[in-house]
Amino acid sequence: MSDLENHSSTFDDLITVDYQGYKIWEMPPGGEGIIASMGLNIFEDFNLGRESRMSASCIHKMIEATNHVYGEKFRNKIDHSDEPPETILSKSHTEDARNISILNSIASSNYCPSINDGSIYFSVVDKDGNACSFINSLYHYFGSGLVPENCGFALQCRAMEFSLDEKHFNCVAPEKLPHHATIPGIATHGPGNDLYACFGLMGGYIQPQGHLQLLSNLIDYNMTPQSALCYPRVNVSYNYDAAPIVNIEQGISEEIVKQLIKIGHKVAVVSGIDRIKFGRGQIIQVQHDDQGNRVYWCGSDSRADGCAIGF
Repeated sequence: MSDLENHSSTFDDLITVDYQGYKIWEMPPGGEGIIASMGLNIFEDFNLGRESRMSASCIHKMIEATNHVYGEKFRNKIDHSDEPPETILSKSHTEDARNISILNSIASSNYCPSINDGSIYFSVVDKDGNACSFINSLYHYFGSGLVPENCGFALQCRAMEFSLDEKHFNCVAPEKLPHHATIPGIATHGPGNDLYACFGLMGGYIQPQGHLQLLSNLIDYNMTPQSALCYPRVNVSYNYDAAPIVNIEQGISEEIVKQLIKIGHKVAVVSGIDRIKFGRGQIIQVQHDDQGNRVYWCGSDSRADGCAIGF
């Protein structure tokens, strides 16, 4: 009860990494913006734009980068680390990831949970270029199932993310936050940090993976926002006591699936309504016309309800 009585909202400093000339801004731990940011550090060295986006080599690198950063999360407890985010996000911190399974084309096996959630994301940019990247989550579809009297909203249940194992770093305790995956994002570029994209993705632990894939689609492969969102995704999911499963969305060729299996990945091809496990996102990208006028280019994920609207 004292946790609730002493609650106060915080205004956190954002974390940022440079990726191919763009600055990517994420929320700090306990959200998973740091996972996406670490992944971008690994992606940058691969210069993914030099190879086909629809290739086993490219997808393998994305999978292994995800493996590495989630392994970092759960081995080194970066959600609850005393180490400052700036140190964790230094280019040297992820250097070992480039010297093991990725370059040797052998699938690795780190572990993390994969849970879908009931979140909502929206992206808004006004006529002056001010952006709001916003995500809110009940965690499960109706949260705790409790609705405060006369308030009209349900209370979330994100404390379900705690472990009851007393030896686990994420064990429930007073004045402690559970780790969670809710991460809105913004990308800027140029010396003035001009807005490049306001973006986000919902769907549990696909979120940091989705940020990596969306940003690579936009920056490395110069896709439009809608194309970047609709492009087939990969969702690496894990159980604590089982080998990782690489969920491959329908649309990635059978030949690529065979190649991924050959190098050691346990693959599941996902189609139909189950594609919801690949998340759903929104993007507003900002460009300029020949006269220097700001032009908004938007996309809304085809995997769920949503739309792009200009007023």
